[in-house]
Amino acid sequence: MFSFIRKPIKRASITVGAAALVLSFIPGQAFATDVVSCGRTDYLQLWYHDGSGYSDTMCFANAGTIYPWQGQARWIDKVSTGNNDVVIHDDNGTDVYISRNNIVTYPNRPMSTRHVTIQ
Repeated sequence: MFSFIRKPIKRASITVGAAALVLSFIPGQAFATDVVSCGRTDYLQLWYHDGSGYSDTMCFANAGTIYPWQGQARWIDKVSTGNNDVVIHDDNGTDVYISRNNIVTYPNRPMSTRHVTIQ
């Protein structure tokens, strides 16, 4: 009695399932920020120091938010954004946006931060 309705519904569900399966194989955008060696100018590069006088440079690739010092605060002395838009989350609650292809220095009042977002 209802067999003429079941077949189209069954075909439609098989088609939708096949389409979903095919779409699941298409890779999405990667959001894994990586620490990389500082050899290229298109990476985000941070110059920083801590309270003991230790200073260093770190470079990052790919979009995402990273806590590079395991939750410990560092003072940012200089930022080279490379081909990235960057948000530095200052410990005072301010989010500082720096657009791509910029170099910014903070010689007198560096920002204290625990994490950075690359967009």
